[in-house]
Amino acid sequence: MSVMWENIVGQLGKWSEVISNRSRYYFKKVKIKGEELTRIGKIQLEIEKYKRELKSKYTDLGKLVYKNFSEESENYLKTEEFKKLTKDINSLELVIRERKKAKQEKIEEDSDQKKELQSD
Repeated sequence: MSVMWENIVGQLGKWSEVISNRSRYYFKKVKIKGEELTRIGKIQLEIEKYKRELKSKYTDLGKLVYKNFSEESENYLKTEEFKKLTKDINSLELVIRERKKAKQEKIEEDSDQKKELQSD
């Protein structure tokens, strides 16, 4: 009876070691994926914030154009307000493109890290 008990205890020890090793691997994988999604998510939130700002600037520009068009004014193209709005729109579009590029680079970087993890 004690031999059988020792075999059972020995098998449980082996199984627990296998489970422990696999758990470590999967927890490491989950941690890496979580960090990856966090980095990408932060960038995506920034992109969405800039898109909202851009939409607001387009709305302001549209209001300016409509107001001046209704008054049959053609001088609004030379006003400081028009120049500032167009400058803001251009800079926001540039920032959005840069953030999208940074997001894509992070995705590719994380993909490379994933390949390295799989090769280990």
